[in-house]
Amino acid sequence: MLSKDVYPKYILAVSASFALAVLFHFLYGWFPSIIISLIAPVNESVFEHVKLFYVPALLVYLFLYKSFGKYYPNYLTGILASILIMPIIMFVLYFIYRSFLPDLIVFDILITIIVLLIGFLISFRISISDKNYILIASFVFNVIGVMFLLYAYLTYNPPKTKIFEIDDTGIYGVHSTID
Repeated sequence: MLSKDVYPKYILAVSASFALAVLFHFLYGWFPSIIISLIAPVNESVFEHVKLFYVPALLVYLFLYKSFGKYYPNYLTGILASILIMPIIMFVLYFIYRSFLPDLIVFDILITIIVLLIGFLISFRISISDKNYILIASFVFNVIGVMFLLYAYLTYNPPKTKIFEIDDTGIYGVHSTID
C-alpha cells in the first residue's frame, strides 16, 4: 500500500481529478471550439469520454509536482503510465458492464471513479518505487503524444464503429454536442 505521507495526496488527487473530469464533461457544451474539442468530450460516445482521463489528470499531476513529484525520480514515468493505462481500463470496464447491465449514469460515474483510483494508484506506486523507470519515460511520453494526436484526429474523423457512436443513434463525431 501507499506510505502514510502519500496516501492523503492520493485521495486528494483522485478527488480533484474527478471534480475536473465532471467539469470537463460539460466544457465543450459550454464553450464549443476546436481547442476545447481537443481536451473535452464533444458528444456522449464512449470514445470521447476517454478525454476525461487525459487533461484533468494531467492538471492534477502538474499541481502535485511541487509538493510531491519533484522528490521522486519516477514521478514523470508514473504520470505517463497512468495516462496510458486509464483509457484502457475505462474501455474494459465499460464494455463489461454494458454486456450485463443497462446503461445507467450511476455505473458511468462508478467506472470513472474506479478508473481514476486505479490510474492514480499506478502513478503513485511507480513514483515512490525504488526501481528505476526513467528509461521508459521517453517511450511512454511519445506514445501519449501520439494518443493526443489520435484523439484530435478521431474527434473530427470518427470511424463508424460502436465506441464512436453517440448512444445508439447512428450519429458520430463533433457535429452533435453534449447535453
